[in-house]
Amino acid sequence: MDANRPEFKERTALAAAARSLGLPGGFAGMSATAKLKALTALPDLPATLRRLRPDEMFHLVRDIGVEDAFDLLAYATPAQRRAFVDLSAWTAGTLAPERLDRVLDMARDVSLDFALRWLDELGPEVVALRVFARARVYTQDEAETIEIADDVSFATPDGTFVVVCETPEDVPPLRRLMDLLYARGVEEAHVLLQAGRRDTPVSIEDQADRFRTARLADLGFPPDDERFALFEPF
Repeated sequence: MDANRPEFKERTALAAAARSLGLPGGFAGMSATAKLKALTALPDLPATLRRLRPDEMFHLVRDIGVEDAFDLLAYATPAQRRAFVDLSAWTAGTLAPERLDRVLDMARDVSLDFALRWLDELGPEVVALRVFARARVYTQDEAETIEIADDVSFATPDGTFVVVCETPEDVPPLRRLMDLLYARGVEEAHVLLQAGRRDTPVSIEDQADRFRTARLADLGFPPDDERFALFEPF
């Protein structure tokens, strides 16, 4: 296999993670079911998983299959969970909303407390970006002065704001996100929504991407605009 191909690099990262966990030598080539069985046979799975680098945790979960291995992230550290979103929910410096929705929906399936904890760990800039990338938020008084279609809008749980989505398909995931945001705290939800209303989607995305780039740089990932410089001729 070509050493420069992503599949080779991911398999190498997974093999390194397996060695650090004390897993069988052929772990990287096992089936998803066999990998989960080997992991659950570890004496102290939570403590063992937390020894992994955040990017190793990401490769481990993705290789087994996100749906099958997502519960492992309940044992992860906040840094491991943030890296999982940083590496799986962004493409070329742009957040893919449906990928973030999928992560939060699976976290909610584990438990509401787990979903709320993960929402808090994401950081307000990522949550604001998810909201304002596909929606606009108005106060109830403002909403009464403009024409808004019912199939693309909904009120926040406390009725203070009206969220107007770009498409009807955006309504269900944003409503679920808003429910989580309010379950975390009404005051915090108001602060985030008011701050986002005063900002622009471009500015919010720029701030979220800068924080993400800094976090990934701490893990050894070069910024997107510098990655191709690695291949410049001497």
